[in-house]
Amino acid sequence: MAFQCPHCQRPLVNRRRGTCGYCGGLIPAELLLSDAQQSSLDKLKAQDRRRHAQSQEDLKLNIDDGYGHV
Repeated sequence: MAFQCPHCQRPLVNRRRGTCGYCGGLIPAELLLSDAQQSSLDKLKAQDRRRHAQSQEDLKLNIDDGYGHV
């Protein structure tokens, strides 16, 4: 489902903000992310950051161990 600004009809690129990133118009509450959705999204982002940090650490260990050198 595509969410659009009711003022300029452009896509909402950030449903956490209360205003449109293009025209600055106020976004109705029903188009914004709920507190539960925001919390869930924050948890997913935190998990992704942890996985990324772990993959970077794994890569560093492989390089330090002599793997991955060309």
